[in-house]
Amino acid sequence: MTGYDRFMPGLATPEPGAQYLSTSIITLHPFNVGSVHITSTDPNTAPAIDHNYLDNEFDIQVMIEAFRFTRTMFGTSPLKDLIEEEVSPGLNYQTDEEITEFIKKVLGTCWHPVGTASLLPRKDGGVVDTQFKVYGTKNLRVVSLVHASDTCRDSSCSDLQADASVIPIQIGGHPQATLYAFAEKVIL
Repeated sequence: MTGYDRFMPGLATPEPGAQYLSTSIITLHPFNVGSVHITSTDPNTAPAIDHNYLDNEFDIQVMIEAFRFTRTMFGTSPLKDLIEEEVSPGLNYQTDEEITEFIKKVLGTCWHPVGTASLLPRKDGGVVDTQFKVYGTKNLRVVSLVHASDTCRDSSCSDLQADASVIPIQIGGHPQATLYAFAEKVIL
């Protein structure tokens, strides 16, 4: 869970001059399995990406319980004493079905996608080996290091970013150190 001292997009519009406290509920280990497919022989053409969010009942239930916990947290002192009303989605969302409807309307990524080119044995669905070489190729590797100034517009980004697609499942923390280690392994 992440908190913000500003209005975060949802189903409501912020009032000018009002103060807001927002939160994000993030599932670090979802069970959904998405896909990425090449759509053209042109390398500049974007691939077809299907995140397949909430494709199973377990992920939906995790989000509903996290949503309910967040409401309980904001309804408990001392936070309760700072809050006048729930703006988004509003107290009219109470049932599992209503909460799921809201979640589906505002759901997004936490910007740490992994697993599209997994470092696993080929027999287990892996795409790259321990040297990051794509199975079935002579020397094609999956690793990218880009300067943050090319992809990021604020100071929260590091100087370099590595490709997290080789991580087979989401890790329990921020991926930056792991990605640096991967990039270093390929470089050395």
